[in-house]
Amino acid sequence: MRVLQAGTRGVVALVVVLLSAAPAGSASAAQRAPASAVPLQAAARQPATAEAVHDPASRQSRSRAGVSLVLQSIPKTVRPGSKIGISGYVQNHTGQQLTGVSVRLRWRSRPVNGRTELAQFASGSAPALVSATTAVPLSGPLAPGRQVKWKLETTSRDLSMNDFGVYPISIEVLNAATQTVVAQPTFLTFMPADQGRRPKPTEIAWVWPMIDRPHRTTGTTFLDDALEKDLAPTGRLGGLAQVAAQAGKSARVPLTWAVDPALLDDAREMSNGYTLKGVKDRKATKKPKSNVAGGWLANMKSMTDPYFTTPYADPDTVALVRQGMSGHLKSAYANAAVANDILGRSPATPVGWPVNGVARQQTLDAMAGNGTGTFLMSSEVLLSTAPQGYAADAITTLQTARGTKPTLVYDATLSDIVSGDTQSPGAAVLAEQRFLAETAMITAEMPNRPRTLIIAPQRRWNPKPKFAENLLSYTAKAQWLKEVPLSAIQKDTPIRRTFTGYPVGYDHNELGGTYLKNVREIATRANRFSGIFDQTPASNTYEQSVLRMESTYWRGRERRARAFRQTVGAAIDETIDKVHLVPNKRIGLSGNSGFIPITVANDLREGTVNVVLRVTSENPGRLEIGGGTAAGTAREWQLKLSPRQKETVKIPVEANANGYTNLSLELLAPQSKRKFGKDDDAAVSTVHTTGYGRMALRITGGALAVLFIGVAVRVLRAKRRNGAEESDGAEPGGHAGG
Repeated sequence: MRVLQAGTRGVVALVVVLLSAAPAGSASAAQRAPASAVPLQAAARQPATAEAVHDPASRQSRSRAGVSLVLQSIPKTVRPGSKIGISGYVQNHTGQQLTGVSVRLRWRSRPVNGRTELAQFASGSAPALVSATTAVPLSGPLAPGRQVKWKLETTSRDLSMNDFGVYPISIEVLNAATQTVVAQPTFLTFMPADQGRRPKPTEIAWVWPMIDRPHRTTGTTFLDDALEKDLAPTGRLGGLAQVAAQAGKSARVPLTWAVDPALLDDAREMSNGYTLKGVKDRKATKKPKSNVAGGWLANMKSMTDPYFTTPYADPDTVALVRQGMSGHLKSAYANAAVANDILGRSPATPVGWPVNGVARQQTLDAMAGNGTGTFLMSSEVLLSTAPQGYAADAITTLQTARGTKPTLVYDATLSDIVSGDTQSPGAAVLAEQRFLAETAMITAEMPNRPRTLIIAPQRRWNPKPKFAENLLSYTAKAQWLKEVPLSAIQKDTPIRRTFTGYPVGYDHNELGGTYLKNVREIATRANRFSGIFDQTPASNTYEQSVLRMESTYWRGRERRARAFRQTVGAAIDETIDKVHLVPNKRIGLSGNSGFIPITVANDLREGTVNVVLRVTSENPGRLEIGGGTAAGTAREWQLKLSPRQKETVKIPVEANANGYTNLSLELLAPQSKRKFGKDDDAAVSTVHTTGYGRMALRITGGALAVLFIGVAVRVLRAKRRNGAEESDGAEPGGHAGG
């Protein structure tokens, strides 16, 4: 169990305990069971899906709870002589009025001695804090549903703070019988005035994700309009871009972006106009150019922050390699080059960031083989070998089949803290306090040795803009931190960490084998189809559609993933069907030879295609095919069709007998000579021959010749016989007697 860097996926602000459930005088019990629905605790980390999970059951329990406690304001750094003011509100969720409710502060005058103990205090599992202030009554009774504000005031002297470090505190709500019914643990960080007692600051670098979920099926067709909302200044992605731009001007905190090229690609398509897929019987809707998407792209282009890319559509690299689909991973890396074209600048360095920062060795080898020069990994799988298990520096190395690769290590606990829930009332305040406490604790572990730290929020980070802005502000202002670019940490000398491999249980969260098998079948059809296009860029859209089905977003979303896969598969098949043979089931041939017309159509609106028409006679002895190029017993014709073009090929044939003969018709990709349609069976046209064939004429001619010869022989014989008879009937010599 990893205890030094433990944590959970979220920080929950509301602290809820039923008044009736609190035992009399149970101050320590309240601290050991704070009402955080998802407490930060030193426990085994569970494999995460693409985003933090919000438990609806916990929200329901809060709505039925008796009292909730919310912190709204608390000092970020405490100094000698500082006045400490902590404020918030208490809310009554019962149906009865509550009287005699008060609030007080508990504290410890000794700082936390490590991140393990810090996690214990955060979860409420540490020993009770003994010292307490005098309880402050609320300003009035708590009517049902009412919120009553409170404020506690003290000083750093009163709390006996002297040394740099993190000091645990707890806010408690007491009922009329002075029973502790709600307790919320948090922390204060103290910085001494004496320069000689201050630590050397920890260098901290930020990686901010700019990654979204799949929105497109094929081409310019989108499933929904949700991306435009997210790209707006008030949306998730637009808000992150604005906060970063503002921070660059004010706090000047350097950032490195982790960008999904598919997101940039989607925004570009939207800025040029796009199609919104119809739902059920509704037709697709043509959407105008999106000014929101265009504005967001302009902001991203203007930013000077360095970036690196995920493979296109951020595919589940671990699952692809496990299922023997490394070719798909190679395609994702190749399609990532679209980011260079859109942003107008290349990535700072080819960084590979597997989902959750963990991967199997085979995955690391495959990523390195596709050009990953540096890995970004979680501290969960690269454990510290520093003295006493302290947090190690953020640069190490990993061995791969392509050699030793530098590896950046982000702090897993801090990633969880900043990625957690900041939407609930007071949640952001608690997360900010925990962020400051964790970074100060890392610095305090070895105060005389400057170290490095990387924080990378989860992939689809959705913070309140103010919370994200505050994190950058604290990074710049906290005296125990020094903001640096990621490139500065990359230049440091790597230190040794222990790679523990792929965590147990994470494989259950990958995209499954059955799901990916079906994706592979769609990909096979799409790849064959893409081979018929005249220009390669036009065919990339089908590869990209396949990659969207393999996104890490679909982890833990099996039903939605299957629905998306079916939609994309149907869209690809519908597109494939637009390059087709025009049906002509039965064709008549009245003579011994002639031409059979076969029509091929390209009904695509865009894209010139090259196809091979292969025609095979199922009975060559009855019906022979000529022309074209010989291909065994078949004949082939290569065609080039512009969009919306049809072409009819006249197939020369020669019949040897009357009757019906089937012609097998196939459309093939020119390079692979493989059928690109979704059906395995070839089309069939039946030719009905009704005239004499060549062999029949030969037989008839031969029979007539024999007949004529026989007649001629009999005529000659008859003439000879008649001549002989005339000669025998005449008298010999002289005259006849009288």
